[in-house]
Amino acid sequence: MGNLCKPCSRVYYYGWRGYCIHARTHITGSNSHTYLIVPSHTGILEKMVQLSGSLTWELVKNHNSFMVKKNGRTRRSSAVRFSTERGNLMNLSTYKYSGIANSKTVDISAAEDGLALKKNTVKAGTTPNKGVAVIPLNKNFRRMAKAIQSQATDNFYRSDLKSAALARWTAVYNSSRRAKGLKKKVAVKKGRVNAKN
Repeated sequence: MGNLCKPCSRVYYYGWRGYCIHARTHITGSNSHTYLIVPSHTGILEKMVQLSGSLTWELVKNHNSFMVKKNGRTRRSSAVRFSTERGNLMNLSTYKYSGIANSKTVDISAAEDGLALKKNTVKAGTTPNKGVAVIPLNKNFRRMAKAIQSQATDNFYRSDLKSAALARWTAVYNSSRRAKGLKKKVAVKKGRVNAKN
C-alpha cells in the first residue's frame, strides 16, 4: 500500500517527507529514461533525477503502453507478455530484454535505407535524442553477424544478448530478402490434409 500525499491527496509509493514524487518516462527513438519529478507544492525546486534500471522496471513492468498480453490473463492460464518497444530484441516483457528500463539497449530493425543496428551511447543520459549510434547493416550475412558481435556483445556492452541479437539479425535478414523477392515465401498449410490410401 502507498501513502497519501498531504497537499494533492494522491497515493504515492516513492516520496519525501510526506509529499508525492511522480515518475515519468521519456522515450525518444530507441532511448528511454525515467525521471522522478518533484511537484512544486512540495516547496522544493522541481528537478529531474535519473532512475536506476531496476527501479524503472518496477515502475513500468505491469503498466506501459508497449505491453501486449496473449493467451489468458494470468500466469496460471499460461499468459505471455510481449512488448513492442524499440530495443527489445525478443519482444518479451522482461527486465533483461526491456528497451525502457535498460540504459544499454541493442536494436536490429529495418530502416529507411536498409537494415540497421542501433545502440545507446554515453550521451543518452543527458541528451537522449543524440544518444543513439546507428550502424548500417548492408554487407553480406556473415560479415554483419560479426559486426553485430563486435559492436554489441563482444565489447562488454551487452554480452548477455549475444544469442538474441544473432537470432534477431537472422529473422530480419530473411524477412528483408523475402520482401525484395530474393527468397521464396514459406508456404502456410491450412486445414486438414486427408491421407490417401
